[in-house]
Amino acid sequence: MTQQQRHKTVTGIILIASALLVLIVVALYLALSSKVKYQENEYKLYYVSESADRNSLIGCETRIVLGEDGAAPSAEQLLAALLDGPSSAGLFSPFPSDVQMKSVSFNDGVLYVDLNGRYAELDAYERNLADCCLFLTASGLDGVYALSISADGVPLCGDTPLTRQNFITDDSFFYSYEAELRLYYPSEDFSELCSYRYPVTLYEDFSAAETVVYLLTEQIFPLLPHSPLPAGLFHSVRISSDIAYVDLSSKLLIQDEAAPLSDSETDDELSPEEHAGEMFLHAIVYSLTELGDIHDVVFSFDGQTVERYADLDLSRPIQRYDTVPVR
Repeated sequence: MTQQQRHKTVTGIILIASALLVLIVVALYLALSSKVKYQENEYKLYYVSESADRNSLIGCETRIVLGEDGAAPSAEQLLAALLDGPSSAGLFSPFPSDVQMKSVSFNDGVLYVDLNGRYAELDAYERNLADCCLFLTASGLDGVYALSISADGVPLCGDTPLTRQNFITDDSFFYSYEAELRLYYPSEDFSELCSYRYPVTLYEDFSAAETVVYLLTEQIFPLLPHSPLPAGLFHSVRISSDIAYVDLSSKLLIQDEAAPLSDSETDDELSPEEHAGEMFLHAIVYSLTELGDIHDVVFSFDGQTVERYADLDLSRPIQRYDTVPVR
């Protein structure tokens, strides 16, 4: 073989190897992209647990649910997958086979689900289980924090949609255990944060972070005699890496613009409600970061982010502020 022939052979081998390498890289990229895409479309579907080694009545399975062209599923597609029943052993559906979904709509954080009349025929206990499975599954969708269920157009939950509060403290559904957490709340003059050890009940399938925010917003702050904050602020909490994403009601942002200013107030000063609200947000941050696995907190209101509230910059994740006095 001449030197020229050897050169051509080596060049050919290099070209073939390069082509194979490109194909391998492309295949790996497509495989990883597909895996990431599928992971993004993994959802928890909740059913009744019949497993003897579980202490909770509600269990879940993780399933890939795809919408059109592989996109994220709509609420209707996700709930249709739920009604199809579980594929995991130890779970069974609380929905009779003749329960059918008639329509699904979404407005301002509330998912409206209309089922056929068969759903209304379930006894109270069966329907409570089914309501819980519907809500927990639906709340896996971004922006959904309340559920209104009807049968043949007739509301089954009255005028008040179901929220996390309807299920988060129901130990007939979820295994619970006792713990002691350090929680923070504003002092009477809102000049500093106070802390104390608080005995709490934690529930399976609800994170400690979710329980902390629920307790602060729905049980502790509304009972403070000096708190001007409204009840019903809690929507949801989710954890990603070391960041807690806390969604609250926009009622926190609504101030009485017509209220007269006192002699000591100016247009540039915070209203008492704003000052209380700011310290309330600090208290949430301090309480959540006590859990150890949370470093930052991102706030949203009715699913929408805001740039600023009072003197607090909400355009970025919030950490503990050294300037907030704590006793």
